[in-house]
Amino acid sequence: MIYIHWNVETPLQFSKLLAGIAEPDYPDPYKFLQYQREQWNRALKADAIDYRWDRFLQSIESAEAALKVGEPDQIAMAFCTLGESIHTLQTLSFDEIGDFYRLKIAKSNQQQSNSQKQTFMGGARDVARRMWADDHERKIRLSEMCDRVYKFMQPLEQELGRDDLLPGLPDVLKRWLRPVAPDYAKKGGRPKK
Repeated sequence: MIYIHWNVETPLQFSKLLAGIAEPDYPDPYKFLQYQREQWNRALKADAIDYRWDRFLQSIESAEAALKVGEPDQIAMAFCTLGESIHTLQTLSFDEIGDFYRLKIAKSNQQQSNSQKQTFMGGARDVARRMWADDHERKIRLSEMCDRVYKFMQPLEQELGRDDLLPGLPDVLKRWLRPVAPDYAKKGGRPKK
């Protein structure tokens, strides 16, 4: 596996490497692109392709074309775009999380209610993970997150025509969310001001 800590300097480092002025231990951009294409192929085989993967493939192809041309500015721009598409694959918007679980539960209508509840629980955890990831001040405690997730998931439950997917009270979501809660969220009391 080729691991590159992607940051603002990465495209510039790739450009320097191609010009022969980068540090010799910096990864080969051709191998990096080959690895990214392998990731795309795995997603294709797993039937996980959506618009984000399409953008990812376009970014790979653009970076490959830029490497062939050899123009440093074009290479830097192509690898920046590739970095953005990699980031997009790693994060979903709240709308995308909702759409994903609507579709997943709709597909499982023929399954048992317990299986649908497990799917809904997974959606609640994903929403909580996303909200905690956005909590840069590290202030959202588990109880507050339960309220937020409950409010987010209630319309989805109603849209699905169900009334048994969420527990009766938001506080009961603690059992669902505790496994994905960061340590600071599990602390008792109110966060410091």
